[in-house]
Amino acid sequence: LLLAFVALPLAWPGRWIPNYGNVRASLRLTLKVSLWFLGLWCALLVVGVILIRVNGWRFDVVLLNVPGHEAIRSYAWVAVVLAPLFEELMYRGVLYPPLRVALGRWPAILLNAMLFWMAHWVYADAVTLPNHLLAGILFAWAYDRTGSLLAPTLLHALGNLWLGLCDLAWLTWPDAFQRLLGWQ
Repeated sequence: LLLAFVALPLAWPGRWIPNYGNVRASLRLTLKVSLWFLGLWCALLVVGVILIRVNGWRFDVVLLNVPGHEAIRSYAWVAVVLAPLFEELMYRGVLYPPLRVALGRWPAILLNAMLFWMAHWVYADAVTLPNHLLAGILFAWAYDRTGSLLAPTLLHALGNLWLGLCDLAWLTWPDAFQRLLGWQ
C-alpha cells in the first residue's frame, strides 16, 4: 500500500493532490445521503421486524463490529476515526483518480468499489457482505461528485459509527430487541 501511495502520484503527475476542500458541498452531500440512509434503514427495519414476527423466524445474532462493551473505545478509534481517514485517502485519494482518467466515471467508481470490497475480504479473512461494495460505490461517487475527500471520509465514519451503535444497542438492551422480534 505504501508503494501505491508513492508510485501512483508519480505515475500520474498533476492529477493526484489529496483534497479536503469544497467543505460546503461535502457537508451538504453528507447530510443528504445520511438522511436518505436513515429513512431507508428505518423502512427496512420495520419490514424486517414484520417479516421476522409473521414468519416466526429465529436466528443467532452475531455482533461483527463491537463484540462486547470493552471493545467500544478501540472500535470508535479504529473504525470511526482511523479507517475512514486511511481508507478514503488510499481508495479515493490515491487509487480513484488514475482509474477515473483511464476508465471514465462509472467504470472507475465500480472498479474502485470492488477493490474496496475485496480489501475488506482480506481484513475479515472471508468474503464479506455486499454492503462493502455498496459503500465503496457510495464513497467513490461522493468523491467524484464533490472533488473532495471530506464527503466520503465523513460518510465512511458515520457508517462505521452507525454499525457500532447498532451493536452497542443490542449489547445494552438484548431483551428489548428480543421482545420486539417476538422471541420472548
